[in-house]
Amino acid sequence: MVTKVNVRASKRLREVLHEDGFGIVYLVLLSQARARVLFEEELWFSDGSGGGSGDGGGTDRKKEIKLIGNLNDCCRKTMYILQACVEDFNADVADGHTRKEGECCLMQKYAQSFPTLGELHRDYGIDTANAWMLSRALVRQADKNDTPPYLKRFNSSSASMRATYPSMLPPTCWSHFTPLLFSTFYSLCIYDLYCPTERYETQISRLKREVERLSQLQRGGKDAVRMQSTLAANIAAAGGTEQQIRDARTFTKCHE
Repeated sequence: MVTKVNVRASKRLREVLHEDGFGIVYLVLLSQARARVLFEEELWFSDGSGGGSGDGGGTDRKKEIKLIGNLNDCCRKTMYILQACVEDFNADVADGHTRKEGECCLMQKYAQSFPTLGELHRDYGIDTANAWMLSRALVRQADKNDTPPYLKRFNSSSASMRATYPSMLPPTCWSHFTPLLFSTFYSLCIYDLYCPTERYETQISRLKREVERLSQLQRGGKDAVRMQSTLAANIAAAGGTEQQIRDARTFTKCHE
């Protein structure tokens, strides 16, 4: 946790990232670098042997798994931090910046500089998940009502966007779900998950009552006898068998 932030430095960093789309370029390069760290052997060997040993070009050299993991995590962490800075569309408001007539807002600058989802995947070689991660903020804004013209190419239901979906997954996948499910899944983020708290609390209360009832049966006494009689009567009224009625009058292994 950072307790003190240098407002001046963070504002300057944000300005640089938004200038000439530099932050977007950096994000795309980081996405490409992460894939190369994982999959391209040429990065790891200065002799260009692609996995061979330095002295004879053999194939006994291995990638250091800890180094790969650290580099991959570093790329991912930097991407998240940088993306938050680049996507800070409310920065003008926070800084009290008043735009001149005809000047673009940060979101418009970002959208106009940003490649489309198809371009990220096809031209820049970025995998499906990361391409969506980079585009998600614009896609979510474009899917709202009254979409501005500069966001229309990011609308998930537009013909241009839907035309890019088939190439982003193997053909066999499309027999199992629709383009709508595909775009909905990747448009959502972790904060869209909803926990049904009320349903959980209802279930927990029911289980607590059941535990209390069984504990009373286990302790025995008049209350337990009365409870067993009531339970046996309910089972008999519901058409239960003699065995079920007898079980209702005793604390069984199942109850335990």
